[in-house]
Amino acid sequence: MTEYQELQLTSKDFRDYSSNLMNSNRENASVNLVRLMKYIEENPTIHEIVHTAIDNVDYDFNECFTSGIGWMKVKIPEDRNQHIKAIYDYMWYIINEENRDVERQALGYYCRSNKIEDYIRNFCRNVVEPLVDYVVGELEKRMIIMQGTPQPTIVVNNTITNSTGSFYQQGQGTMAISNQNGVSGEDLNGLIEKIISSLPAIKDVDTEEVDSVKDDLESLQEQIQSPTPKKNRMQKALNGVQKFFSDFGMKVAVTVAAKVVTSQDWTALIQQAQLFIGNL
Repeated sequence: MTEYQELQLTSKDFRDYSSNLMNSNRENASVNLVRLMKYIEENPTIHEIVHTAIDNVDYDFNECFTSGIGWMKVKIPEDRNQHIKAIYDYMWYIINEENRDVERQALGYYCRSNKIEDYIRNFCRNVVEPLVDYVVGELEKRMIIMQGTPQPTIVVNNTITNSTGSFYQQGQGTMAISNQNGVSGEDLNGLIEKIISSLPAIKDVDTEEVDSVKDDLESLQEQIQSPTPKKNRMQKALNGVQKFFSDFGMKVAVTVAAKVVTSQDWTALIQQAQLFIGNL
């Protein structure tokens, strides 16, 4: 396994642990938090990312997550590393409490819903997610840098009905495709990035559904950028994207217009991904 593939697997594992926490209910929220924090401590790459940011920072998490009369409030410091440290220390504070109760903490923050699960997810989104986003961003930076490292060129010729595909790995370490249909890994990756950036604008769709399709889109990206993309993994991720668009296509078309993403972009993504997979 290459160093780049190991980094991809680390990214996938971290996003899985994070997604499980973000979509927790009252029965599993605390154990999902414990699992995420243990992974942060035990995985060398994630540990380095987090502790490089926080180890030399002197900041009390109570200044960020303030209590008083009424609801708890989040007061985000200007310094990013102080914010990351506050979240990290707050999470360990919850874990080390006698009851290890995420639900009890979540109920301290205002939520428009009366459902316990919504309180928990609101808490995770407002309190924990910035730490998750920071780590994911740092992992992506490392993968971008690693893509700039020269890799051995791989050439594969594959003939498909009515089209001939030529696959090659460029010096950046990314997979590109050239065929009569004009499908390239670079173009497909750009389309995925565009759609991922529009996901926060989608309204009236359950957060769990949006997070799930984001995971599928990121899984497609990882395979596109891999020297040896896995056809089964890509097809599974594409199936998730297709299902999401089938279920929520009308809402997507209405709500993401402001991000200059249309239903045609989703359709183009699905079609290009199908061609990409078909050429593997």
